[in-house]
Amino acid sequence: YPREMAYALDGVYLIFPWHWGGAYSIFSPNFVESTKLSNGVFSAKYGHAVSGLLEVNTIMPDDELHFSLDLNYTSTAAFLSSPLGKNSGIILGTKVTYLETLLGLYRLTGGTSTDMIAKAPYIRDFYAKYYVQPTDKLNLTFNGLFGSDGIGLDANKDNVDSEDDVITVGEIDYDYYQAFLGLNAGWMATDSVKVNGRLAWTMMNEDLNLDMKDTGFIPYNPDFLDRYGYMISPEARARGGYELDTSTQYKEKVLHQMVQAKEDTSVRFNDSSEIVFGAEEVLAFGSVEMKGNMWSEVNLGGDYPEYHPIVYSSKADNNKTWATSGFVLWNYGNEDTLVNGEIGLRLDHMKITGRGIDISSQPDVNPRGTIHYTPWRDLGPFDKIVFTTGAGLFSAVPFDSAMISEETDVSSGAKQDRSLFTVIGTELDFTNDWKVS
Repeated sequence: YPREMAYALDGVYLIFPWHWGGAYSIFSPNFVESTKLSNGVFSAKYGHAVSGLLEVNTIMPDDELHFSLDLNYTSTAAFLSSPLGKNSGIILGTKVTYLETLLGLYRLTGGTSTDMIAKAPYIRDFYAKYYVQPTDKLNLTFNGLFGSDGIGLDANKDNVDSEDDVITVGEIDYDYYQAFLGLNAGWMATDSVKVNGRLAWTMMNEDLNLDMKDTGFIPYNPDFLDRYGYMISPEARARGGYELDTSTQYKEKVLHQMVQAKEDTSVRFNDSSEIVFGAEEVLAFGSVEMKGNMWSEVNLGGDYPEYHPIVYSSKADNNKTWATSGFVLWNYGNEDTLVNGEIGLRLDHMKITGRGIDISSQPDVNPRGTIHYTPWRDLGPFDKIVFTTGAGLFSAVPFDSAMISEETDVSSGAKQDRSLFTVIGTELDFTNDWKVS
Protein backbone atom coordinates (compact mmCIF):
# COMPACT_ATOMS: atom_id res chain seq x y z
CA TYR A 1 0.00 0.00 0.00
CA PRO A 2 1.57 3.37 -0.98
CA ARG A 3 1.22 5.02 2.43
CA GLU A 4 2.89 2.03 4.11
CA MET A 5 6.03 2.52 2.04
CA ALA A 6 9.03 4.80 2.43
CA TYR A 7 10.33 6.93 -0.43
CA ALA A 8 13.90 8.23 -0.50
CA LEU A 9 15.19 10.76 -3.04
CA ASP A 10 18.99 10.88 -2.80
CA GLY A 11 18.66 9.44 0.70
CA VAL A 12 16.02 11.92 1.92
CA TYR A 13 12.49 10.80 2.84
CA LEU A 14 9.56 12.10 0.81
CA ILE A 15 5.94 12.08 2.01
CA PHE A 16 3.85 10.85 -0.93
CA PRO A 17 5.62 11.40 -4.29
CA TRP A 18 2.65 10.59 -6.52
CA HIS A 19 0.22 12.36 -8.80
CA TRP A 20 -3.50 11.63 -9.14
CA GLY A 21 -3.53 9.43 -6.03
CA GLY A 22 -0.76 7.12 -7.25
CA ALA A 23 -1.26 6.92 -11.02
CA TYR A 24 2.02 8.71 -11.84
CA SER A 25 5.17 9.38 -9.82
CA ILE A 26 7.01 12.70 -9.59
CA PHE A 27 10.25 11.04 -10.71
CA SER A 28 10.94 12.03 -14.31
CA PRO A 29 13.17 9.57 -16.20
CA ASN A 30 15.17 12.60 -17.38
CA PHE A 31 16.76 13.22 -13.98
CA VAL A 32 16.75 9.70 -12.49
CA GLU A 33 20.06 7.82 -12.39
CA SER A 34 18.78 4.68 -10.65
CA THR A 35 15.64 3.31 -9.03
CA LYS A 36 15.41 0.41 -6.61
CA LEU A 37 12.16 -1.01 -5.24
CA SER A 38 12.54 -3.30 -2.23
CA ASN A 39 9.38 -5.15 -1.26
CA GLY A 40 10.08 -7.10 1.87
CA VAL A 41 13.47 -6.81 3.53
CA PHE A 42 15.45 -3.61 2.94
CA SER A 43 18.50 -1.97 4.52
CA ALA A 44 18.62 -0.91 8.17
CA LYS A 45 19.73 2.53 6.93
CA TYR A 46 16.06 3.26 6.19
CA GLY A 47 12.93 3.20 8.33
CA HIS A 48 9.47 4.82 8.40
CA ALA A 49 7.93 1.97 6.41
CA VAL A 50 6.25 -1.37 7.06
CA SER A 51 5.90 -2.74 3.54
CA GLY A 52 8.61 -1.53 1.18
CA LEU A 53 11.16 1.06 0.14
CA LEU A 54 11.56 3.00 -3.11
CA GLU A 55 15.08 4.47 -3.45
CA VAL A 56 15.59 7.01 -6.23
CA ASN A 57 18.97 8.56 -6.99
CA THR A 58 19.20 11.52 -9.35
CA ILE A 59 21.86 12.05 -11.99
CA MET A 60 24.87 14.30 -11.49
CA PRO A 61 25.78 17.08 -13.93
CA ASP A 62 28.93 16.34 -15.93
CA ASP A 63 31.33 18.34 -18.12
CA GLU A 64 28.97 18.52 -21.09
CA LEU A 65 25.74 20.36 -21.86
CA HIS A 66 22.67 18.13 -22.20
CA PHE A 67 19.19 19.23 -23.25
CA SER A 68 16.04 17.33 -24.14
CA LEU A 69 12.49 18.35 -24.98
CA ASP A 70 9.63 15.83 -25.13
CA LEU A 71 6.44 17.05 -26.80
CA ASN A 72 3.16 15.22 -27.23
CA TYR A 73 -0.50 16.12 -27.42
CA THR A 74 -1.04 15.98 -23.62
CA SER A 75 2.19 17.21 -22.00
CA THR A 76 5.64 18.73 -22.35
CA ALA A 77 8.76 17.65 -20.48
CA ALA A 78 12.04 19.58 -20.67
CA PHE A 79 15.45 18.79 -19.18
CA LEU A 80 18.74 20.71 -18.98
CA SER A 81 22.09 19.67 -17.48
CA SER A 82 24.97 22.12 -17.63
CA PRO A 83 28.43 22.47 -16.03
CA LEU A 84 29.10 25.62 -14.03
CA GLY A 85 32.86 25.83 -13.92
CA LYS A 86 35.27 23.02 -13.23
CA ASN A 87 33.70 21.32 -10.19
CA SER A 88 30.05 22.33 -10.23
CA GLY A 89 26.94 21.95 -12.33
CA ILE A 90 23.19 22.43 -12.45
CA ILE A 91 20.19 20.37 -13.54
CA LEU A 92 16.75 21.80 -14.36
CA GLY A 93 13.65 19.85 -15.30
CA THR A 94 9.92 20.35 -15.75
CA LYS A 95 6.79 18.48 -16.79
CA VAL A 96 3.54 20.26 -17.63
CA THR A 97 0.29 18.75 -18.90
CA TYR A 98 -2.26 20.71 -20.90
CA LEU A 99 -5.39 18.63 -21.22
CA GLU A 100 -7.29 21.93 -21.00
CA THR A 101 -6.34 22.61 -24.62
CA LEU A 102 -7.68 19.27 -25.81
CA LEU A 103 -10.93 19.79 -23.90
CA GLY A 104 -11.34 23.25 -25.38
CA LEU A 105 -10.77 22.03 -28.93
CA TYR A 106 -13.17 19.14 -28.41
CA ARG A 107 -15.88 21.46 -27.10
CA LEU A 108 -15.41 23.80 -30.08
CA THR A 109 -16.45 20.89 -32.29
CA GLY A 110 -19.71 20.62 -30.35
CA GLY A 111 -18.76 17.63 -28.19
CA THR A 112 -20.65 17.38 -24.91
CA SER A 113 -19.40 14.17 -23.27
CA THR A 114 -16.81 16.15 -21.24
CA ASP A 115 -19.14 18.91 -20.06
CA MET A 116 -18.93 17.76 -16.45
CA ILE A 117 -15.13 18.31 -16.34
CA ALA A 118 -14.85 21.74 -14.73
CA LYS A 119 -11.07 21.58 -14.22
CA ALA A 120 -9.06 19.32 -16.51
CA PRO A 121 -6.70 16.83 -14.81
CA TYR A 122 -3.31 18.52 -14.60
CA ILE A 123 0.29 17.97 -13.50
CA ARG A 124 2.82 20.75 -12.93
CA ASP A 125 6.32 19.67 -11.89
CA PHE A 126 9.57 21.64 -11.57
CA TYR A 127 12.91 20.20 -10.43
CA ALA A 128 16.36 21.72 -9.80
CA LYS A 129 19.69 20.38 -8.58
CA TYR A 130 23.01 22.13 -7.95
CA TYR A 131 26.25 20.26 -7.34
CA VAL A 132 29.57 21.68 -6.20
CA GLN A 133 32.83 20.10 -5.02
CA PRO A 134 34.79 22.74 -3.08
CA THR A 135 37.67 20.33 -2.33
CA ASP A 136 38.74 16.86 -3.38
CA LYS A 137 37.25 15.43 -0.18
CA LEU A 138 34.02 17.47 0.13
CA ASN A 139 30.95 17.64 -2.15
CA LEU A 140 27.64 19.43 -1.68
CA THR A 141 24.32 18.89 -3.45
CA PHE A 142 21.21 21.07 -3.26
CA ASN A 143 17.88 19.63 -4.49
CA GLY A 144 14.52 21.26 -4.95
CA LEU A 145 11.19 20.11 -6.35
CA PHE A 146 7.68 21.52 -6.63
CA GLY A 147 4.79 19.42 -7.91
CA SER A 148 1.04 19.78 -8.16
CA ASP A 149 -1.93 17.97 -9.62
CA GLY A 150 -5.70 18.10 -9.44
CA ILE A 151 -9.08 17.79 -11.13
CA GLY A 152 -12.51 19.39 -10.94
CA LEU A 153 -15.93 17.94 -11.83
CA ASP A 154 -19.29 19.68 -12.02
CA ALA A 155 -22.17 17.29 -12.74
CA ASN A 156 -25.48 19.11 -12.96
CA LYS A 157 -28.89 18.38 -14.49
CA ASP A 158 -27.79 19.94 -17.79
CA ASN A 159 -24.88 17.57 -18.41
CA VAL A 160 -26.15 14.35 -16.79
CA ASP A 161 -28.21 11.79 -18.71
CA SER A 162 -31.72 12.19 -17.24
CA GLU A 163 -32.85 8.83 -18.65
CA ASP A 164 -30.79 6.94 -16.07
CA ASP A 165 -32.67 5.31 -13.19
CA VAL A 166 -30.41 7.17 -10.76
CA ILE A 167 -29.17 10.70 -11.37
CA THR A 168 -26.00 11.87 -9.63
CA VAL A 169 -25.28 15.59 -9.55
CA GLY A 170 -22.68 17.52 -7.62
CA GLU A 171 -19.19 18.94 -7.59
CA ILE A 172 -15.70 17.63 -6.88
CA ASP A 173 -12.72 19.96 -6.51
CA TYR A 174 -9.32 18.41 -5.77
CA ASP A 175 -5.83 19.94 -5.64
CA TYR A 176 -2.60 18.40 -4.37
CA TYR A 177 0.69 20.26 -3.86
CA GLN A 178 4.08 19.00 -2.77
CA ALA A 179 7.54 20.50 -2.37
CA PHE A 180 10.99 19.37 -1.35
CA LEU A 181 14.24 21.17 -0.44
CA GLY A 182 17.35 19.25 0.54
CA LEU A 183 21.06 19.54 1.20
CA ASN A 184 23.39 16.53 0.94
CA ALA A 185 27.02 16.68 2.02
CA GLY A 186 29.66 14.01 1.57
CA TRP A 187 33.10 14.15 3.17
CA MET A 188 35.91 11.64 2.67
CA ALA A 189 37.56 11.85 6.07
CA THR A 190 40.14 9.24 5.05
CA ASP A 191 40.57 6.83 2.17
CA SER A 192 38.38 4.33 4.01
CA VAL A 193 36.00 6.55 6.05
CA LYS A 194 33.19 8.58 4.48
CA VAL A 195 30.71 10.79 6.35
CA ASN A 196 27.35 11.77 4.81
CA GLY A 197 24.99 14.39 6.17
CA ARG A 198 21.51 15.37 4.99
CA LEU A 199 19.11 18.18 5.87
CA ALA A 200 15.73 18.47 4.21
CA TRP A 201 12.23 19.93 4.33
CA THR A 202 9.29 18.31 2.57
CA MET A 203 5.64 19.35 2.30
CA MET A 204 2.34 18.07 0.96
CA ASN A 205 -0.93 19.98 0.88
CA GLU A 206 -4.16 18.22 -0.05
CA ASP A 207 -7.45 20.06 -0.56
CA LEU A 208 -10.59 18.08 -1.44
CA ASN A 209 -14.21 19.22 -1.54
CA LEU A 210 -17.02 16.88 -2.58
CA ASP A 211 -20.75 17.59 -2.69
CA MET A 212 -22.96 14.95 -4.37
CA LYS A 213 -26.67 14.18 -4.52
CA ASP A 214 -28.24 10.91 -5.75
CA THR A 215 -31.92 10.68 -6.70
CA GLY A 216 -34.03 8.14 -8.55
CA PHE A 217 -36.04 4.92 -8.33
CA ILE A 218 -34.08 1.64 -8.09
CA PRO A 219 -36.09 -1.49 -8.98
CA TYR A 220 -35.27 -4.88 -7.48
CA ASN A 221 -34.05 -7.47 -9.98
CA PRO A 222 -35.09 -11.15 -9.65
CA ASP A 223 -31.63 -12.40 -8.65
CA PHE A 224 -31.50 -9.86 -5.85
CA LEU A 225 -34.93 -10.86 -4.59
CA ASP A 226 -34.02 -14.56 -4.65
CA ARG A 227 -30.95 -13.97 -2.54
CA TYR A 228 -31.90 -11.07 -0.27
CA GLY A 229 -35.69 -10.90 -0.46
CA TYR A 230 -36.11 -12.03 3.14
CA MET A 231 -34.41 -8.81 4.27
CA ILE A 232 -36.83 -6.52 2.42
CA SER A 233 -39.90 -5.15 4.14
CA PRO A 234 -43.31 -6.10 2.64
CA GLU A 235 -44.02 -2.46 1.82
CA ALA A 236 -40.81 -2.09 -0.20
CA ARG A 237 -41.41 -5.41 -1.96
CA ALA A 238 -44.89 -4.24 -2.99
CA ARG A 239 -43.41 -1.08 -4.53
CA GLY A 240 -40.93 -3.23 -6.51
CA GLY A 241 -37.99 -1.06 -5.52
CA TYR A 242 -37.08 2.00 -3.53
CA GLU A 243 -36.62 5.73 -3.94
CA LEU A 244 -33.08 7.01 -3.50
CA ASP A 245 -32.62 10.59 -2.26
CA THR A 246 -29.31 11.08 -0.50
CA SER A 247 -26.78 13.87 -0.20
CA THR A 248 -23.08 13.36 0.49
CA GLN A 249 -20.64 16.05 1.53
CA TYR A 250 -16.98 15.53 2.29
CA LYS A 251 -14.24 18.05 2.96
CA GLU A 252 -10.58 17.31 3.58
CA LYS A 253 -7.70 19.72 4.10
CA VAL A 254 -4.31 18.27 4.97
CA LEU A 255 -1.04 20.14 5.40
CA HIS A 256 1.81 17.76 6.22
CA GLN A 257 5.40 18.94 6.64
CA MET A 258 8.59 17.13 7.58
CA VAL A 259 11.97 18.45 8.68
CA GLN A 260 14.68 15.82 8.80
CA ALA A 261 18.36 15.45 9.59
CA LYS A 262 20.45 12.34 8.99
CA GLU A 263 24.09 11.42 9.43
CA ASP A 264 25.79 8.18 8.55
CA THR A 265 29.42 7.12 8.58
CA SER A 266 30.78 4.24 6.51
CA VAL A 267 34.06 2.51 7.32
CA ARG A 268 35.40 0.28 4.54
CA PHE A 269 37.90 -2.38 5.56
CA ASN A 270 38.36 -3.91 2.11
CA ASP A 271 36.42 -4.57 -1.09
CA SER A 272 34.12 -7.02 0.68
CA SER A 273 33.54 -5.59 4.16
CA GLU A 274 32.01 -2.30 5.28
CA ILE A 275 30.48 -1.04 8.53
CA VAL A 276 27.87 1.75 8.40
CA PHE A 277 26.39 3.50 11.44
CA GLY A 278 24.32 6.63 11.91
CA ALA A 279 21.27 8.39 13.32
CA GLU A 280 18.35 10.43 12.06
CA GLU A 281 15.64 12.71 13.37
CA VAL A 282 12.37 13.36 11.52
CA LEU A 283 9.93 15.99 12.79
CA ALA A 284 6.47 15.87 11.20
CA PHE A 285 3.88 18.59 11.78
CA GLY A 286 0.95 20.26 10.10
CA SER A 287 -2.82 20.42 10.23
CA VAL A 288 -5.67 18.07 9.34
CA GLU A 289 -9.35 18.96 8.95
CA MET A 290 -11.98 16.45 7.84
CA LYS A 291 -15.75 16.86 7.70
CA GLY A 292 -18.20 14.35 6.33
CA ASN A 293 -21.91 13.85 5.87
CA MET A 294 -22.12 10.33 4.45
CA TRP A 295 -24.59 7.48 4.21
CA SER A 296 -24.05 3.93 5.43
CA GLU A 297 -26.07 0.76 5.91
CA VAL A 298 -26.49 -0.12 9.60
CA ASN A 299 -28.45 -2.70 11.54
CA LEU A 300 -30.10 -1.27 14.62
CA GLY A 301 -31.36 -4.62 15.83
CA GLY A 302 -34.58 -4.78 13.85
CA ASP A 303 -35.66 -7.21 11.15
CA TYR A 304 -34.18 -5.17 8.30
CA PRO A 305 -31.00 -3.10 7.83
CA GLU A 306 -31.47 0.64 7.53
CA TYR A 307 -29.70 3.37 5.58
CA HIS A 308 -28.59 6.17 7.90
CA PRO A 309 -26.60 9.38 7.56
CA ILE A 310 -23.28 9.53 9.40
CA VAL A 311 -21.94 12.96 10.27
CA TYR A 312 -18.44 13.39 11.61
CA SER A 313 -15.82 16.08 12.03
CA SER A 314 -12.14 15.88 12.95
CA LYS A 315 -9.57 18.63 13.31
CA ALA A 316 -5.98 18.69 14.54
CA ASP A 317 -3.63 21.60 13.94
CA ASN A 318 -0.98 21.53 16.64
CA ASN A 319 0.48 18.03 16.57
CA LYS A 320 4.17 17.30 16.23
CA THR A 321 5.54 13.80 15.71
CA TRP A 322 9.20 13.13 16.51
CA ALA A 323 10.71 10.00 15.00
CA THR A 324 14.20 9.29 16.35
CA SER A 325 16.29 6.46 14.94
CA GLY A 326 19.75 4.94 15.12
CA PHE A 327 21.23 2.14 13.04
CA VAL A 328 24.32 0.04 12.49
CA LEU A 329 24.92 -2.49 9.71
CA TRP A 330 27.59 -4.65 8.14
CA ASN A 331 27.81 -5.08 4.39
CA TYR A 332 29.80 -8.21 3.62
CA GLY A 333 30.95 -9.64 0.34
CA ASN A 334 30.33 -8.16 -3.11
CA GLU A 335 28.88 -9.13 -6.49
CA ASP A 336 31.87 -11.39 -7.24
CA THR A 337 32.00 -13.36 -3.98
CA LEU A 338 30.22 -16.61 -3.17
CA VAL A 339 28.21 -14.95 -0.38
CA ASN A 340 27.22 -11.32 0.14
CA GLY A 341 24.53 -9.40 1.96
CA GLU A 342 23.79 -7.20 4.95
CA ILE A 343 23.24 -7.70 8.66
CA GLY A 344 21.84 -4.69 10.50
CA LEU A 345 20.04 -3.39 13.56
CA ARG A 346 17.78 -0.35 13.77
CA LEU A 347 16.16 1.38 16.75
CA ASP A 348 13.04 3.51 16.16
CA HIS A 349 11.26 5.71 18.71
CA MET A 350 8.11 7.82 18.35
CA LYS A 351 6.93 10.82 20.37
CA ILE A 352 3.76 12.83 19.67
CA THR A 353 3.06 16.22 21.25
CA GLY A 354 0.23 18.69 20.79
CA ARG A 355 -2.57 20.51 22.56
CA GLY A 356 -3.21 18.30 25.59
CA ILE A 357 -1.16 15.47 24.01
CA ASP A 358 2.13 13.96 25.13
CA ILE A 359 2.61 10.40 23.89
CA SER A 360 5.84 8.44 23.80
CA SER A 361 6.26 4.88 22.52
CA GLN A 362 8.70 2.26 23.62
CA PRO A 363 11.72 2.02 21.27
CA ASP A 364 11.24 -0.64 18.60
CA VAL A 365 14.22 -2.93 18.03
CA ASN A 366 14.36 -3.92 14.37
CA PRO A 367 17.02 -6.47 13.38
CA ARG A 368 17.38 -7.29 9.68
CA GLY A 369 19.50 -9.60 7.61
CA THR A 370 19.88 -10.68 3.97
CA ILE A 371 22.08 -13.36 2.38
CA HIS A 372 22.80 -13.74 -1.36
CA TYR A 373 24.41 -17.06 -2.30
CA THR A 374 25.85 -17.47 -5.82
CA PRO A 375 27.02 -21.07 -6.34
CA TRP A 376 27.09 -20.95 -10.18
CA ARG A 377 28.60 -18.46 -12.61
CA ASP A 378 29.09 -18.65 -16.39
CA LEU A 379 26.96 -21.78 -16.49
CA GLY A 380 25.60 -22.40 -19.99
CA PRO A 381 22.99 -19.71 -20.77
CA PHE A 382 23.42 -18.11 -17.32
CA ASP A 383 25.88 -15.46 -16.22
CA LYS A 384 25.02 -16.46 -12.67
CA ILE A 385 22.34 -18.06 -10.50
CA VAL A 386 21.69 -16.48 -7.10
CA PHE A 387 19.71 -17.76 -4.12
CA THR A 388 18.45 -15.22 -1.57
CA THR A 389 16.99 -15.38 1.89
CA GLY A 390 16.35 -12.70 4.49
CA ALA A 391 14.20 -11.53 7.37
CA GLY A 392 13.56 -8.27 9.16
CA LEU A 393 11.38 -6.28 11.51
CA PHE A 394 10.04 -2.88 10.46
CA SER A 395 8.15 -0.06 12.17
CA ALA A 396 6.66 3.29 11.16
CA VAL A 397 4.75 6.14 12.76
CA PRO A 398 1.01 5.58 12.07
CA PHE A 399 -0.22 7.87 9.33
CA ASP A 400 -3.26 8.78 11.44
CA SER A 401 -1.07 10.19 14.22
CA ALA A 402 -1.48 13.65 12.69
CA MET A 403 -5.21 13.45 13.52
CA ILE A 404 -4.86 12.66 17.24
CA SER A 405 -6.73 15.21 19.36
CA GLU A 406 -7.31 15.80 23.06
CA GLU A 407 -10.43 13.65 22.87
CA THR A 408 -8.52 10.60 21.55
CA ASP A 409 -8.31 7.77 24.06
CA VAL A 410 -4.66 6.71 24.29
CA SER A 411 -4.84 5.36 27.81
CA SER A 412 -3.63 1.98 26.57
CA GLY A 413 -0.41 3.53 25.26
CA ALA A 414 0.86 4.22 21.78
CA LYS A 415 2.76 1.96 19.44
CA GLN A 416 4.19 2.32 15.99
CA ASP A 417 2.87 0.25 13.11
CA ARG A 418 4.97 -2.89 12.97
CA SER A 419 5.59 -5.79 10.57
CA LEU A 420 7.78 -8.84 10.06
CA PHE A 421 8.93 -9.87 6.59
CA THR A 422 10.76 -12.97 5.45
CA VAL A 423 11.99 -13.48 1.92
CA ILE A 424 13.28 -16.47 -0.02
CA GLY A 425 13.98 -16.38 -3.73
CA THR A 426 16.12 -17.09 -6.77
CA GLU A 427 17.60 -14.79 -9.39
CA LEU A 428 18.58 -16.04 -12.85
CA ASP A 429 20.91 -13.76 -14.83
CA PHE A 430 20.99 -14.80 -18.50
CA THR A 431 23.89 -14.06 -20.83
CA ASN A 432 21.59 -12.03 -23.11
CA ASP A 433 20.99 -9.41 -20.38
CA TRP A 434 17.61 -10.83 -19.32
CA LYS A 435 17.09 -11.29 -15.60
CA VAL A 436 14.34 -13.31 -13.88
CA SER A 437 13.74 -13.15 -10.11
